[in-house]
Amino acid sequence: MTGWQKLHKQGEDGLRDPRALALTDPDAPVQLADVLVLVAASHDQYRGWGDVVVFAARTAARIGEVSGCRVQDVDTDQ
Repeated sequence: MTGWQKLHKQGEDGLRDPRALALTDPDAPVQLADVLVLVAASHDQYRGWGDVVVFAARTAARIGEVSGCRVQDVDTDQ
């Protein structure tokens, strides 16, 4: 099996088992947000964009759900 065939098979496996694509490290979204260019390039390096990435990754929310979310929609106690 060549390199592209192996990658294609891995992609197919991910479609059959979506959990295979899940992040195994709970800190991975935070690390991703820390290295994102959009935080570094934003006005005053606004950390809120990184928080959006972490929220979306940890909740599996889609972009439409994230963009429509308000602070009062999130119950941090539960």
